[in-house]
Amino acid sequence: MFSKWTGKAGISLGLTLLLLSTFWVINGAIAQEAPGDSTEDVAGEVSVAAAVNSRISYQGVLEENGSPVNGARDITFNFYTNDSCSGVAVYITTENDVPVTDGLFSVDVDIGQNYFHGQGLWLEVEVDGTEIGCEEILPVPYALSLRPGATIAGIPTGWTGSVLSVDMSGAYPAASAIHGTTATGSAVRGESGGGSAVSGSTETGYGVYGYDGGTEQARGYGGYFFSQNGVGVYGQSNAATDHPNIYAPGVYGRSANGVGVYGETLDTNSWAGYFSSAGRGVYASVPSGNVGFNTSGSKLAVVAASDGARLLYTEESTEVWFTDYGFGTLEGGDKVVAMDPIFAETVNLNEPYHVFVEPYGPASLYVTDRTPTGFVVRAREGEPDVEFSYRIVAKRLEYEDHRLERAPWADNDPHLYPERTGEVQQTADGGER
Repeated sequence: MFSKWTGKAGISLGLTLLLLSTFWVINGAIAQEAPGDSTEDVAGEVSVAAAVNSRISYQGVLEENGSPVNGARDITFNFYTNDSCSGVAVYITTENDVPVTDGLFSVDVDIGQNYFHGQGLWLEVEVDGTEIGCEEILPVPYALSLRPGATIAGIPTGWTGSVLSVDMSGAYPAASAIHGTTATGSAVRGESGGGSAVSGSTETGYGVYGYDGGTEQARGYGGYFFSQNGVGVYGQSNAATDHPNIYAPGVYGRSANGVGVYGETLDTNSWAGYFSSAGRGVYASVPSGNVGFNTSGSKLAVVAASDGARLLYTEESTEVWFTDYGFGTLEGGDKVVAMDPIFAETVNLNEPYHVFVEPYGPASLYVTDRTPTGFVVRAREGEPDVEFSYRIVAKRLEYEDHRLERAPWADNDPHLYPERTGEVQQTADGGER
């Protein structure tokens, strides 16, 4: 019968495990290839053209009845997660007709990368059905830097260098160079004392991309950014100023049925959103007939005064009106006032509209003959050639039926209904508070 050899897998096994660990952790990184097939750059780094495959090298010595074996043998490799090689093996593979010369054999064992992810593994070998020992698979020292919980430390060369670099430029478009999963913690976490904790760069895609899983049950955050005293999220776009592009913004938010961008502050003197611009401020684009902007507070403008900035408030209305102002002068007791054609394009003048007139002299005026193209101002009494001003108020086009509509999305607004503060309320991001 075969003797149970006591030697462990040698240097070849350890070296191959190092290469495999590098391959499996970073999924496709380039490992060292045969001498003479590589090129060396000016920094002394080796560039190679082949990736490590999923095999480990195993050597041993077989004796039968005290004599070295010669011939071919079937060798089975059983991988276990315990040191007694008991229970169900996590992986089994057989190499048939392995040549043995003077007791020496060497075989490459093909094992998939999914079976090496930092857990301990023990190998039980069978030769023609005879079990020969149970031995732990040990990595070489450098492979320990890739085990779970290990730290990879170093000083990169140059300001763009990296302690660990993953190159997957030739992979499928939807693949990930680094993929992290976790049940409750951070799948990927970055910390920095002064630079960027996480930095992303792309030519056409997303520098940093996050999503909450994409299921109907998902209630997470695609991205969450926190700053103690600085900026939570900072976005910048260098789109050409001579060709402004609203689709190249510093920050872009999009939602299928929620809120594209949501801001909240817990300080009563803070702003949920603040925008500063050398040009224009905030633009909201919505389909015709929809609400473009709404607030539970007042709408106002900030103007400069001699004693500091002051507030001017917007007059509110129960319906959606557009207003136009103008001046005129009666000629012999009346004046035909034509509608501004641009203003006429923005309102529905087939609906009844208002005209208010104010004379600048001793006269009593009234309005008659209102049509979509204009109206007539006449003197009831007084000066027949008096100057006057007028104000036209007409329904905005496609908003003719809007009047005091319900706003169910604001029913749980604690600022509108403070008495409901203790109730469970839906936040704008779909969660509860």
